[in-house]
Amino acid sequence: MGPTRESVQQAREQLELVRVDFSVAPEHLPIVIGKAGKSIQSVKARSGCKVVEVVGGKQTGQQRGDAAHGDDCFVKLIGTSWQAHNAQLLLSALVAHTTKLADAHNQLTELRRKVL
Repeated sequence: MGPTRESVQQAREQLELVRVDFSVAPEHLPIVIGKAGKSIQSVKARSGCKVVEVVGGKQTGQQRGDAAHGDDCFVKLIGTSWQAHNAQLLLSALVAHTTKLADAHNQLTELRRKVL
């Protein structure tokens, strides 16, 4: 038992596993999964989450109606609250970076089309 209720609560939060569902737009699933699953495995390894699983989309049986969140796609994160938070940050950064890169590529292609 800890010296205060707050310290006990902090210790509990550091040790207890939580489940967090991170929503992903269907068009971002290929980014989140990555080639041969490398992106999602990297998030799992870097965050320390025990389980990182993509739910929804064609890969996981959404067509059969298995997704718990209707037609949404999400990444199920299981780990400590700190690990789940880190995984959310990594996934957000991955999607944002890749989306910005794709936008820049599209703008460059459009500029080239106008010049040529």
